[in-house]
Amino acid sequence: MPQEQRTVSVSRTISGVVHLPAQAPTDWYQGVWVYAVGVDGYLAGVAPADPAGGYSITDLAPGTYTLRVISDVYADASNNEVAPNLVDQIAPSAVDVTGADAGGQDFTLQQGTTISAYVYVGSPQNAVLLGVN
Repeated sequence: MPQEQRTVSVSRTISGVVHLPAQAPTDWYQGVWVYAVGVDGYLAGVAPADPAGGYSITDLAPGTYTLRVISDVYADASNNEVAPNLVDQIAPSAVDVTGADAGGQDFTLQQGTTISAYVYVGSPQNAVLLGVN
């Protein structure tokens, strides 16, 4: 009797918690994403932060990854764009999931600084305003 052959695919998970600065509203978690980038520079996986900051990047091939936390614009309940004022982070060291999953990969984000200015281009008589914030 022939034996059935099966291919077992091993996948790994990287998980943790992203912490917001103390003064930041928890709604900002809606715009927080964690990316896993392989040693080849390609994006291997991504996961959003949940309402408590938890994330889990699943279905990763065994290997080594650099984690990056990015805050992005999101729409609030009134469909207004919200841009969390957070500084993106890259993990200080790579995460190895060759032999096992990696939990406890936590981040604490810092609040950004706002810079406001008037920028004019052209001669004083024909200056064009490029931006105000």
